[in-house]
Amino acid sequence: MYCAFQPGSFGKTLKPYQRSYEDPVAVRAGDTVTVDQKRSKGTDVLGWLWVQGPDGREGWAPETWLAGDGERRTITRDFNAIELNVAVGEVVELLVGESGFVWCRKPDGRQGWLWQAVLELLPGAQLSTREDQRDEP
Repeated sequence: MYCAFQPGSFGKTLKPYQRSYEDPVAVRAGDTVTVDQKRSKGTDVLGWLWVQGPDGREGWAPETWLAGDGERRTITRDFNAIELNVAVGEVVELLVGESGFVWCRKPDGRQGWLWQAVLELLPGAQLSTREDQRDEP
């Protein structure tokens, strides 16, 4: 489920996290992606499908951001599958959440997805009531 955080919402990392691949899929709203059904079924992460973008790069994408059925689907939002490398105790700004992951920004401006399970919400972190209020991946 998509959620946006209010500006000034922060979390602290409880565990280190290293991205599993360096150059994942990045697509614009309206692009067509190809869903790999076999690879998508090989995960225990609900709500995410393995896709290939028009340029051949691959990665996990939120199923709710894909329109249509079958192998060829249209992405409905700009999306980048890059994950954020973090150490324990880092503070990151929380931007949007989707199906167990949070799009975060480090103080140096780098952005990426983190497992929700590696984050602790800091006091003052709040969800927004407006979807269009925050930066998206």
